[in-house]
Amino acid sequence: MKVKIIFNLPEDAHEYNLVNKAVDMSVVLHEFDQYLRGRLKYEENITDDAYNALQDARDKLWEMAKDGGIEL
Repeated sequence: MKVKIIFNLPEDAHEYNLVNKAVDMSVVLHEFDQYLRGRLKYEENITDDAYNALQDARDKLWEMAKDGGIEL
C-alpha cells in the first residue's frame, strides 16, 4: 500500500513542514522524556517539590502523547 500526500505550496507550507518534521519532533519528545527520566532517577539532593514537579511534567508529557496517538 502506498500513500501520496499532495500539498499546494506555498499555501500549505505550514502543513508540509509539519509532515516533513514529524520524525524530528518524535525524536525531540523522546529525548525530553529521557531527560526528565534521568533527572528523576539520577539527580542527587533533589527536593521533594522538585521531584514532584519533574514527575508531574513527565506524566503530563505521557498523557498528552497518548491522547495524540504518539508512543514514547
